Amino acid sequence: MILSFRPALLLSAIPALALALAPLSAVAELLPRDAPAVGAPIEPSLAGRYLAGRYAQSGHDLAAAADLLGGALEADPKNPDLLQQTFMLTLGAGRIGSATDLAKRLIALGSDNDLAPIILAVASAKSGDFSGASAALKGVPTSGINAVLVPLLDAWFALPGEGIEAGVTALAPLAKIKGLEPLYETQLGLIQDLAGHAAEADTAYQAAIKASEQPSFRMHELAGNFYQRQNRAADAKALYDNFAKRVPAALWLEALASSIEAGAKAPPTVPDAGAGAAEALFDLATILNQEEAYDAALTYLRLALHLRPDLAIAQVLLGDVLVQQERLAEAVDVYGSVSGTSPFAWQARRSAARELDELDRTDEAVAALKVMVDERPRDMDAAIDLGNIERAHERFAEAAAAYDIAVARLGEPQPQHWSLFYFRGVSRERNKEWAAAEPDFKQALALEPDQPYVLNYLAYSWVEQQQQAHYDEALAMLAKAVELRPDDGYIVDSLGWVYYRLGQHDKAVEYLERAVQLKPQDPVINDHLGDAYWRAGRKREAGSQWRRALLFKPEPDQIQPIEAKIEHGLDESTGG
Repeated sequence: MILSFRPALLLSAIPALALALAPLSAVAELLPRDAPAVGAPIEPSLAGRYLAGRYAQSGHDLAAAADLLGGALEADPKNPDLLQQTFMLTLGAGRIGSATDLAKRLIALGSDNDLAPIILAVASAKSGDFSGASAALKGVPTSGINAVLVPLLDAWFALPGEGIEAGVTALAPLAKIKGLEPLYETQLGLIQDLAGHAAEADTAYQAAIKASEQPSFRMHELAGNFYQRQNRAADAKALYDNFAKRVPAALWLEALASSIEAGAKAPPTVPDAGAGAAEALFDLATILNQEEAYDAALTYLRLALHLRPDLAIAQVLLGDVLVQQERLAEAVDVYGSVSGTSPFAWQARRSAARELDELDRTDEAVAALKVMVDERPRDMDAAIDLGNIERAHERFAEAAAAYDIAVARLGEPQPQHWSLFYFRGVSRERNKEWAAAEPDFKQALALEPDQPYVLNYLAYSWVEQQQQAHYDEALAMLAKAVELRPDDGYIVDSLGWVYYRLGQHDKAVEYLERAVQLKPQDPVINDHLGDAYWRAGRKREAGSQWRRALLFKPEPDQIQPIEAKIEHGLDESTGG
């Protein structure tokens, strides 16, 4: 992401791409104007396509929805509501050419859809007609999000025909909007850079980084590219090194650092006005994505990629937005379109693998990650991803093996690496390798001493294994974990269970009742509470609690023991 702030004004005028499903009674509004009267037969093809289109839309299949509503539109081509919905769905599906034709029809019908002229402006810019692009923006209201979008596009569209001064003047309104300083300065730097005004570009790039609380990789990349082209390799390297200190795992920097070491002449990141407009649209989409305005972010990413199809950072963000919209198959395709030579290719491949797993294409995800593990023998991130997927599917031996690779490549562990040892410990424990798992949990705690999930897992494991020598330590660890995560039912359950093991049954009931309130449908927690009730002398309540545990589908190997407790109670001789 290029910026990090929350300008609330942007959200006041965002067009809704994913329109709410209309009630069935609203279908009549979308039928032809000469439709039969109420009670007469309804043309099934139109109503059917409309309803099927809305159903496809509710399932996040915008391409199918656009096709179906487009078919309905053919039967009633001047219906403004149907035209507008088809336009928005077509745009959301990324069919910019078709959306441009629909935008022309909307304008001809006098629609007040602000996106229609913007689409025409982008289409003109794509064809190289920047004066036509500027003309298309005339009359677009500059309120809400357009207060940002119109100056951005106006500035870039003015450059080819009217020159640098016109571009800077068009951009100027953004300088007056509080919170948009990083966006304004970044765009100003790009404009000055393209015009060959090195000193002014340098000033703007530095101002953009200074104005941002957490300058992004893209901001560093743009400024660093400028320094490389100005034969200021040391300044570019210092910029990249500073970013690497804040984000140590930023593999995107490798290609940039390599180009500096090789002394290569860097091509400009933004070579022309069209690419500049694409960059502006990407920046705006980044802000909207941060605001979780995913529909609007999708719109501007589609336009950015129409102007510049190879803008890899926009492709990655588009994939991320599609994931947020649960359009996973499309996201995988978008990630796969990122060029293998791009600094963002590795990130895109990792993201694709994660979504393949979500699509139940786990074998493909695992195969892809294994290739990546071998491809970069010094990097551990693909091995961690592989371990996470294997662990999620309860393939614990395979998960532990993947984490072994990651640990071997780790070097000196840092505090942020606690989770790697924790997940390997979980995998080893679930694979019945406690002797190997316990040191991993201890290593995780050495790196992050107050990590509640590690405190919970290690302490609970000691209690479950009835390692009485560790009970006092487990009690202290779980008390700390509950203090840190008082609303986590599993952690509260663990504390109750250690009290149970210590024979403090009333105290156990107190915490286990609280755990059941937090996780009422967890079979293990309900089973634990039943045991505590029995030991506390509340045997009728114990039976009820065990029956509740069975209702919530415990693991197969737990069913028979619970049934036995229901019939016979706890065997005093076992200490169960």
